[in-house]
Amino acid sequence: MIMLSKKPEIDLASGCSTTQPLDTTLIFIDDTTPLTETQSLRIRNIILDHSAVTPERQQIFLTSVQNALSNQIQEIGCLARDPNGPNFNNFTENRDILQDQRQEFENALMEWSDENISVGSYADYLADWAAQFTEAGVAVTTTDTEVRIILSDTVTFDTGSDRLNMEGARIIEKLGRSLSENDQFSVNVVGHTDNVGDPSRNQYLSERRATSVAGIIISEGIDAANVTIAGRGDAAQIAPNANEADRRLNRRVEITLAPKRLLLEALDRAFALLDNLSNGDGRIDIVMISDMAQSSPIFSVYGSQSWSEFIASSEGATLNLTPENLSISLYRILRQDTVTSKLVILDFWRNYFKAKAVRIATDQEI
Repeated sequence: MIMLSKKPEIDLASGCSTTQPLDTTLIFIDDTTPLTETQSLRIRNIILDHSAVTPERQQIFLTSVQNALSNQIQEIGCLARDPNGPNFNNFTENRDILQDQRQEFENALMEWSDENISVGSYADYLADWAAQFTEAGVAVTTTDTEVRIILSDTVTFDTGSDRLNMEGARIIEKLGRSLSENDQFSVNVVGHTDNVGDPSRNQYLSERRATSVAGIIISEGIDAANVTIAGRGDAAQIAPNANEADRRLNRRVEITLAPKRLLLEALDRAFALLDNLSNGDGRIDIVMISDMAQSSPIFSVYGSQSWSEFIASSEGATLNLTPENLSISLYRILRQDTVTSKLVILDFWRNYFKAKAVRIATDQEI
């Protein structure tokens, strides 16, 4: 017996299938990453390239980190047939309708891109925001993704003490109040000492000093889950300890503020949203455009935690988000400052996608 496959029913207005399982392309953009003008243009071209789909077989969805965390995903639909293309076959004679629908499709893509792709704005924002902390005894530096505040011992602690002096408490309280009004940062507090005295005592003192600073920050209204604390003792010297002036430089507390870049959480949410919207029988292609840096306080994958520890943890175990028919194309945005080495970031994501059985179709830098 010869079985004839039934041809898909086609929407006469657009040329898109109404009965055949549709493949799905989800374009996921990390909108927490500052971009250059060149990178912004490149991303728009990537969106257009991946949206030039076979009309009757594919549908397009768009989301970003901020969109996904707000449970937002935008369906653009499938691209109308090109009435001037070589494969046009008169499902409809109304070329004007097809032209209009193709233009609406491209307009929707570009409108979404304009709303979700920023050029350098976050770096400027960080610099402006950090300027309020520049005062005597405090050094403030910014990159395009982080603010680092270094407090010398002249404005923080008396010798051998883990109790903040009055000036130090004032400065930390001011920082804590500002952070409580702008709950967008993860806060990392690290204490340091010079190399005078017993190393184990210096290590303990650095931890106690970091804890004192973090305690004041949290008391001003910051969620303790967003604050990490560490002591380095005399292990991270910035001066040679040759004289008292150098030793004073080494006796410091460093506070690093990084945007809460909830990349894994957003990706998890995007997959869940997509699972509810896509046709289960079709192929799913993910286009992920990001610098891949992940500094959420929930996932310490770029800290001391190894991959095996992370994936075995309660946080790692919750990431069950991979359909069997999923592949991903990675476009990694190069940025001036990386959370840690590029190799560590790549190693994490390769292990992550391998553990989730996600096939990496392409992987390139932009």
